[in-house]
Amino acid sequence: MHDHILSLRSLSAQGQGLSFGRAFLSWHREPAGVAWTGTVRAATGEGLPSSGDEVELHGETLDGRSIEGRAFVRRSGGSAAVLELEGRGPLVVAGRAL
Repeated sequence: MHDHILSLRSLSAQGQGLSFGRAFLSWHREPAGVAWTGTVRAATGEGLPSSGDEVELHGETLDGRSIEGRAFVRRSGGSAAVLELEGRGPLVVAGRAL
């Protein structure tokens, strides 16, 4: 199984822009479809989701492609949180579901 990595330039959750040090999504194909996860490091902002939330994500990759999808959030850390994302349903990149 080969993972594909998308490094992010911008990301919003539930329409609230997030500030972060580094963020990326990882996806791979499985027999049942595409599985994807993500990590957002040093995340800050008033709209920061709580652990256990399911959120709608929108963003842009470093090379300018749009991304969107829904994810379950696990949060750790204090004021500069680490968000671990578990994809729920399709990940759409540049208007195409993977």
